[in-house]
Amino acid sequence: MTLTEIDMFNGLLSLILVSISIIVGLTIAFKYFKYRERVFLFVGFTWIGIFAPWMPSAITLILYLTTGQELGLQLYLLIGNVSAPVVVIIWVAALCDLLKLINKKLVLITFIILGVILEIFFFYFLITNPTMIGILKGPIDIEYKAFGYVFIAYLLIILITTFTTFGIKSIKSDKPDIKLKGIFFLIASYSFFIGSIMDAFLPLNIVTLTIARFILASSAIEFYIAFVLPKFVKKVFLKEA
Repeated sequence: MTLTEIDMFNGLLSLILVSISIIVGLTIAFKYFKYRERVFLFVGFTWIGIFAPWMPSAITLILYLTTGQELGLQLYLLIGNVSAPVVVIIWVAALCDLLKLINKKLVLITFIILGVILEIFFFYFLITNPTMIGILKGPIDIEYKAFGYVFIAYLLIILITTFTTFGIKSIKSDKPDIKLKGIFFLIASYSFFIGSIMDAFLPLNIVTLTIARFILASSAIEFYIAFVLPKFVKKVFLKEA
């Protein structure tokens, strides 16, 4: 296996992106030990999970540099996609806590059933015909096919819909800090959505990769600000001492 210059660049940016998402996700998750609120765990692991599609590229680069090997199609698809329905369930559980929904169990059961159905189809295609999910375009990049688009679309549509709902609800709050969190949450949501679409559909070159991954990385920082709201952000936007 030989990686081209664009493959190396793609893998490096994926590694940086995944590293940022893990750092941000774990930083949020560890807030649980300070506040003892499980929503921080849910939100932290959600943010790590939504960047799973970029993990195979990062792992392939590491494998190439250390062993000269590659993942192969089935393992690539497994690492990058199997967690998507689980991530949705974790996020919905977090959203139920954040919005204090009364019918929480019904909502969760609905998404668990949808998740199980998607996972069954995913493993069926993964074992019998993985090209129904996607095909490798070289060792680093993948092109999704029929079911792969369904799988990714499910994750993106649920996330962007619920993220938007939560962000708008927060912006309507009378509390300035909650309102500011909502603004950053919406910015993070659409940064992730736009970056993901660009990454998936624009021609693969150094310029498009750099722009798409920069937008995706910025979404991680914005997401962190939305949930943690550091003091320096309050000072800048809320004029707090």
